[in-house]
Amino acid sequence: RHLFERIIDAREVDFDPSPPEELEHLVAYADATSGALNLLALEVLGVRDHSHEQTAAAVGTAWALTGMVRGLRHLLLTGRSPLPQDLMKKHGLTQAEMQSLKRSDALCKTVEEIAVIAMNNLDDASVKKSGRAAPALLPSVLARAYLKRLAGTGYDPFDEKNMRPLPYRAWRLMIPAFTGRI
Repeated sequence: RHLFERIIDAREVDFDPSPPEELEHLVAYADATSGALNLLALEVLGVRDHSHEQTAAAVGTAWALTGMVRGLRHLLLTGRSPLPQDLMKKHGLTQAEMQSLKRSDALCKTVEEIAVIAMNNLDDASVKKSGRAAPALLPSVLARAYLKRLAGTGYDPFDEKNMRPLPYRAWRLMIPAFTGRI
């Protein structure tokens, strides 16, 4: 029940179209939503150990951050501005520049910082053998691939490549799912 309430409470932010003030608020939101959802997945899988819980929360947080930068165009078109104000200020990114839906150095640097945090979460969450926890950790496989693609475009969230789904997603997940190695 606690995790469900945590997710619901965190999702209240979705009703406010204004951007988070600080990067740590965005990361906390990702942890409280997708990280908590991964913890629920562990419970369903019957996995109850601290190391897998830390890993699952980190993977969920990384998955949420990855999805946010991949979905930035859609979020902006629906009136939401998810990039933290402190990062925008740090890199000189204006709201108008972001709303133009065009590549800019300031935008790419802002997105890069978020992507690096997501990748660091995935690196911290790295496990060799996940066993029964594997289904909850599989998003890490796709998140890594999406982040690698994002880096290959110079962290441009509006590049068409970053908006397309990964080819062979099911195949990318099949081996880790069967072996339990993420």
